[in-house]
This record gives sequence, structure tokens and C-alpha cells, in this order.
Amino acid sequence: MKSCHWKFSFTTAALKVVVNERNSVAAAVSAVYITKDDDIEPGLVFTISSVLASNTVVSNSACSFYVATRQSIGAEKITWTPVDIATTLNLPTLRSFIDEFTTSSGSMQFHPQSMDLASPAIIAIFIPRRRLAADRQFLFMKPNVGSALTIEGAPFVVDSPAMFLGFKATGTVSYVQKPEGSVTMENSGVILSDVRYLEGMEGSAVLGPSGRSIGILAGSLRKSNGEGELAVICPWTMIVSDIARQFVPEHRTTGTAIGGPTFRIKDASALTTILSEALNVARPKDDMCVKSIVCIYVHDRARRRRLWGSGILISKNMVVTNRHVLKSDAGSAIIVFPESNASRQVRQVLNPIPNMDIVYLLFDTPYGDALPVTIASGDELVAQMNQITSVGFGLYPPQSLNEKLTMPLVSNGTISQVVKLPLLPHSKGPEVALFSVSAACWNGSSGGGIFTRRSDRRLLGMITSNGRVDATGTIYPQLGFIIPSNVIMLGWEAIKHGGEVYLSDAVIRLWRMQKTHEDVHENIESSGGPKVKL
Repeated sequence: MKSCHWKFSFTTAALKVVVNERNSVAAAVSAVYITKDDDIEPGLVFTISSVLASNTVVSNSACSFYVATRQSIGAEKITWTPVDIATTLNLPTLRSFIDEFTTSSGSMQFHPQSMDLASPAIIAIFIPRRRLAADRQFLFMKPNVGSALTIEGAPFVVDSPAMFLGFKATGTVSYVQKPEGSVTMENSGVILSDVRYLEGMEGSAVLGPSGRSIGILAGSLRKSNGEGELAVICPWTMIVSDIARQFVPEHRTTGTAIGGPTFRIKDASALTTILSEALNVARPKDDMCVKSIVCIYVHDRARRRRLWGSGILISKNMVVTNRHVLKSDAGSAIIVFPESNASRQVRQVLNPIPNMDIVYLLFDTPYGDALPVTIASGDELVAQMNQITSVGFGLYPPQSLNEKLTMPLVSNGTISQVVKLPLLPHSKGPEVALFSVSAACWNGSSGGGIFTRRSDRRLLGMITSNGRVDATGTIYPQLGFIIPSNVIMLGWEAIKHGGEVYLSDAVIRLWRMQKTHEDVHENIESSGGPKVKL
């Protein structure tokens, strides 16, 4: 990477609106403060919030705006520094992305709900009335699907700034919108993550594993039926490209200022310069395990509806998935490869383990760029607390974005529990029959894969279901139940030999959440010693 002419530092912040007449807080959100090193200018505060950026707030001179950072918190007092609105900017790419989920399909809602869904997404930029302390160098990075990220912001900051200012939450880069053409600032895509959004976290800094900045948290997309949610992240590249498009030539002023200086284009130019040079780093490569997961579209016999699920490519012309993905009234099934949108008609459905939720799909013409998985052999990798990655087409229809197949969602977690039982009626010893994971397994992820977090990315098992409380209907995406790879191999070997295999009754009861072990109560006589009365 070329050395940057401009050097910047940043810190996370909280931004609040105070109604002067009542001296009460009207709203508060997270923010990012960025300042140019070796400069006397006060720097800039960035946030994404419809509450702060709405025309009502901007034009209301009865409101005052304040910012605080972790460095503002003393032993007994928190110093809030006044700031002035420099400008508000539309983020049309972000708005369009959100609209695909909230208006086109209608199956998801964007939060915070205060956002005016009829207007574009908005970023607000403020100028502090004095220079603040920034504790970290601002360096940009491009996110890689599957990599870890940290959200650093100020949720619930109105209630307790000392507790929540600088609050951190960790998650995974689950999805990165694929840009058209070459990778430039103008076409960098929106990012989705499995990190949990909390009230007031919009405007938070989003950081990569090395602490480099990825972007700003915009909010979250939540499934209307409560099945799950994804945090929505606007990358700095998108923000800076909108700055470059919307600002007037250098030294001209723009935006609406309330009792303070207006925003100068030279400040935007400096920020644009450092990010432009940072973009010379190589584009991160897609995780190989993502290319091994396919989407399965299923039409019912009347072709009135199209459902979907996930599948694992285990050979050049075979995919394994759950039987329930095909549904009982399935008329036809199509396998779609996400990288190219190439598709193959399922020619034959094989059911070598009749009493298990698993089937194998054959298609005629192998897809040239297909990348079959490497299946883990033995049980040594399936151990409690081992780190894993889940990959599947969960939450939303994969072709909801302009009919272009999106890439699968990725989430990191650990193996929460491993259950071993005799797999076959006459097995001599127990083997892994089921394991559960904490990585997100959303509805639609059924048939997806669980992989090791090692560089070889071996397949450990197949996503089959997530946790659900029948009494309330509450779904727990971070509780996924997995068919282990040894069972997948068992069925594959039965196909090769032209036979069938039946799992033991104990394994079937386990998967039905029924009793698998006999309770034995020890009969231990009292020793006759002293007794303690409780």
C-alpha cells in the first residue's frame, strides 16, 4: 500500500440532541470522530441516523447538539462538547439495498424504525467547537466474508453514558454485496453481519480484526416473523464516494450550519485521499467453503410457489441436503451455483438413509467451476468448544436482490455440544450422532455446511434445524443442530454400493428430541452420621 499524504486518527463517540427549552435529551446515537493529525482543525463527527439528520431537527434552532468520547468521562463528570451540523448526505446505494428487503419482498423490516422509509438513507456530519482527543490511527480495510468484526458504539447512552459509551460487540462478516465491474470506491457494496444490533448503535464504528476501520453501522434488517436479523453496515468507501459526488468545488461551503462553521470540501478531500490510497490493497479472496454451498430452488407440483434451501456440493455432480428442503409436494428442484448463477436441474433424488432427514441430489452436467467440499474423517474435529463456521442461504430469498443470486450468509461460532450414540443397530461403540453449534443457522440455511475454522476448511456436518420453543414460537438462530459428516459419508458409501442403511432407534429418538437413555437412580444407604437440617 502506498504511504498516505494525510494521516488521520479516530475514536468512537456518542452524539445527543438536547431541546434547549426543556434542557432534555431528545435523541442520542453512536458516532465516529475523525481528526487529521498535526492540524489545528477540530475534526469531523460522522453518524447515520434519521433522527439526527431529519429536516425537522436540522432546521430546529431550539435544539443543541453535543458529542462525548471515552476520554470525556472523568471520575465524577462527563464533558459533552457542543457540535454544529455541517451537512447531511444521501446514501442512495444503502437506501436501494434496504428497499430490496423492506419494499420488494416485504419480508423484512429495517431498524431503527424511526427511519423515514420514504427518504434515502442519510449520513450526518458535525463539526465540534473544539478539537477532541482521538486514540487510534484511522486505517481502512476491505472486509472478507467470514472474518471477525467488532462494533464499537454507544447503545442506551441516554441511560448511562459511563456504562455504554465505547460498548463493544463482536460478530462475523456474513455477507458483502458484490459490486458490478471493478472494485472502486463508487461500487463498494453494503455489508451484513450476524452481530446483534442494540438501540442507539446506529452510527457505531465497525472495525476489522486488526482494528482497521470498515465502515459505520446503519441499523439492522429483521425478519418480520421473528426468525432472525442481520446488522447493516455502510462501508467507508460508499460514504466517501457520496461525499465526492455531492460536494461542490474546493473552498465552497455547503450544508446547513446552526450557529457555527459550515463544512469545507478540503476536509472531505483529505478524507477521500486517505481512503482512495488505502483502496490499493488487494481485494480479499472469498472463503473457499462459500463456493461449496449451493442454493436449491424447489417448485411445488402446481408451480404456484418457489421455496428454497441450501445444499453441500460433495462431488462434481452430487449435492447433499435435508429431505425437508424438498418438501412433500415438490414438483421439481434446481441447483444454483452462487458465483456464476449457473443452474442444474436435479435428475435424481437418492434416499440411502430412509429414517434420517438427509437426501442426495444428482444432476447430469458437472459445473466446471464447482468446488466440492473436503469432508472431515473421524470424530477428532468434532469436539466441544472447537471453533466453526456456518454457511447457508438463510433468512431471505437468495434471488431477492434484482434476481441476481446473492452469496450465502456466513457466521462464526463454536461447537456447543456433542452427542455420541451407536449409529447403527449393531454398532460396537458410540459415534457422533448429532452436535449443536452457536454460529447462526437461520431458516433457509437447512442443508448448509458447518466447516472447521482452519485453513483447510473441512466439512464437519450439515445444518438441519435451529432451536424453537413450541409454546411461544421463539426461534433461536444461534442454536443449530447438525448432522455430522460421518453420517453424510455413511449415506454416500451406501449409494456407491447400491444399498440402504438404517440408523439405530436411539439416534432417531435423539433427533426427535425424545428420551435416549434410561435413568438409573443410585441406591446409597445413609451412613448414619450426623444429619444437617435445611
